[in-house]
Amino acid sequence: MTCVSSSNSKLSLNAVFTQLCTFYLLAIAVQVIGRFLVSRVSENEIIIDIGENTAALLLVVRGLSYFGLWGEIGWFTTAKWKSFPVFLVPALYIVLNFNGAYGHDLSTVLQAALNTVISASFEELLCRLMALHLLIHGFTAQGNKRPILCAVLTSSLLFGFAHFTNLLNQPEALGAIIGQMIYASFIGIGFAACYIVTRSIVPLIVIHASINFVSFWGESKIEPPTLTFEDTLGTVIVCFPLLLLGLWLLRHEPK
Repeated sequence: MTCVSSSNSKLSLNAVFTQLCTFYLLAIAVQVIGRFLVSRVSENEIIIDIGENTAALLLVVRGLSYFGLWGEIGWFTTAKWKSFPVFLVPALYIVLNFNGAYGHDLSTVLQAALNTVISASFEELLCRLMALHLLIHGFTAQGNKRPILCAVLTSSLLFGFAHFTNLLNQPEALGAIIGQMIYASFIGIGFAACYIVTRSIVPLIVIHASINFVSFWGESKIEPPTLTFEDTLGTVIVCFPLLLLGLWLLRHEPK
């Protein structure tokens, strides 16, 4: 799990942090540019989201090549099938996020399905692959006794903090975004731990996309916007078990 390319093996923890922070900022910039360009030709919010997330996904794919990480990725490791039941916990959140079906037309549903797959792929490849692998190496090079646990916690906090950029679109929703950062970090820890023990990112992409899709499916256009921390407190509590799952799975440092 801790093997890295020869170029990455020379990176210190500080260098890893610098490159990751730079890449995260670049990804944000690419998303903003992608959103701006698509908004010039379409007023459809989902289409704009697709453009934004596609631009970011292409950047991450290029980044994985730049860092030489393609050979390290565990897409679907059948040899680890005995550990696959751990996916049942995050998969439960598909059901928990389903609150009925709102009347969306077929075109909107298909667009939303595509967008959820693209956005889930972007976030999982960036936060559960690129960041996690690079941080494992960085903490290992530092001589840390628990490099994988530290990498999981750090990459998940970065994943949570990345949601702070939602202020660009909703500056009035600071409280809700803080709550989002907290529960996103919990999700990140649970998902990253599942990836570590299964070496399989595809199931997590499917689960992530499904959670986002059922959330969209039950979303009504007349629902009031989520603006305060209190609005997200329920989600923070519901996602707390994912934090516990991650810490339990990583109670011993994986080999």
